[in-house]
Amino acid sequence: MGKTSVYAYLSISGEYFPIDIVTERLQIEPTRKWNAGDLIKPEKPMRRSYTNWEYEVKSVETLDVNDVLVPLIQTFENKVEIIQKLQHEYDLYNVIRIVIQIYDGHTPGLVIPVQASSFAAAIGADFDIDLYAFSYKDQYVENGL
Repeated sequence: MGKTSVYAYLSISGEYFPIDIVTERLQIEPTRKWNAGDLIKPEKPMRRSYTNWEYEVKSVETLDVNDVLVPLIQTFENKVEIIQKLQHEYDLYNVIRIVIQIYDGHTPGLVIPVQASSFAAAIGADFDIDLYAFSYKDQYVENGL
C-alpha cells in the first residue's frame, strides 16, 4: 500500500506553438511535451487536440502540498516576463496542477502561499487540484465506534 504523496507541474498549452521556442526561451527542459495531432497512445487512434509543454516537480511522500508547489514556483518566478511574452505571442493557456494521492486517509494540508498565487496571477494561470483517494481502513469503523 502506498503513502500519501503530492506532485505539481506547470502546463503551458495552446492550439499550436513551437515547443522548442518555449524550451529555448525558458532555458528549462520540459518533463513532458506533445504537439496537436500527436497520438495519445500508440495503440489507439485518438490524437491530441492541443500542443502542451509541461514541467513537473516529481512526486514526494508528504502531508504538505508546499513541499512540491514552492519548488515549482521558485523554478519559474524569475521567468514571468518570458512566460507573459510567450502567452501573448502564441495565445497560450497556463495551468498550475497539483496532484494529491491520498492513502490510508492521510490528507495533506493545502494552503496556497501568496508567492504561488502572485505568480499564478502574473502569468494568468489557473490552479487545477486533482485529488485521488485510495481505499483505506477506517479506524473508527474497525474499533466499532
